[in-house]
Amino acid sequence: MVLAIMYLISWKKKNISVKMLVKAVIAQFLIAVILVKVPAGRYVVSKVSDAVTSVINCGQDGLSFVFGSLADSTAAAGSVFAIQVLGNIVFLSALVSFLYYIGILGFVVKWIGKAVGKLMGTSEVESFVAVANMFLGQTDSPMPVAMVALVAAVNKLLGVCGISLQQVFSYVFAPFGFFLGLDPSEILLEGNLLGSKLVLNEFVAFQQLGGMISSMDYRTGMIFAISLCGFANFSSLGICVSGIAVLCPEKKSTLARLVFKAMLGGVAVSLISAMVVGLVTLF
Repeated sequence: MVLAIMYLISWKKKNISVKMLVKAVIAQFLIAVILVKVPAGRYVVSKVSDAVTSVINCGQDGLSFVFGSLADSTAAAGSVFAIQVLGNIVFLSALVSFLYYIGILGFVVKWIGKAVGKLMGTSEVESFVAVANMFLGQTDSPMPVAMVALVAAVNKLLGVCGISLQQVFSYVFAPFGFFLGLDPSEILLEGNLLGSKLVLNEFVAFQQLGGMISSMDYRTGMIFAISLCGFANFSSLGICVSGIAVLCPEKKSTLARLVFKAMLGGVAVSLISAMVVGLVTLF
């Protein structure tokens, strides 16, 4: 379904490489099987997760030093998004920038990009951008402040009718929950989170998921988490256009025309990955 939608909104359908798509889907299935079913793969994922957690904890230590109990979500102040979430994002963004500056991340991106290009048959530029996006997606992190305020204003208007924007999201995105293979009782929740991720930011959606994932089974939790991965949301549209336009001002109109479909493509990638993991974990 997701691939069909992407095909329908494509401007140049004749340029779509079926061979590349088939290779990409097969590669996704193989990676999912290795990381989810093979003990060695699960061990690697566990160690990478532990390493990332350790890095985030370093940022948490810095936040605690500066803000004290406000950096602790279990303290009396409760959850403070601007400190506990955005503070860590600022730390990670600075760390990524430093690693790029000293050449470590550039080296990693370069060689992973070459491997992806060889496997998929994509150009060096396409491969580099795709891999670099895994590390540079945090640039839209300040935008949820404005978007949350906008959503609150919309909820005020919808409140007259007795509904909220979150309820609208639940039903609009519910079909994707169905195709992800979720239990009927969880489809509306997945739709709500997908809507929050698209309109607000993936960090907001993950914060919402964090409060309920402990009550989910292993498969459901994985599907929810993977479907929310990625940096495709409305917050990133203006950043993409303005950021790239600085480098190529003559292409600004082209970027403005393409950026919405690029965002939909990013959402589709996360959904396809979640579908693949959902299928793999069925057996």
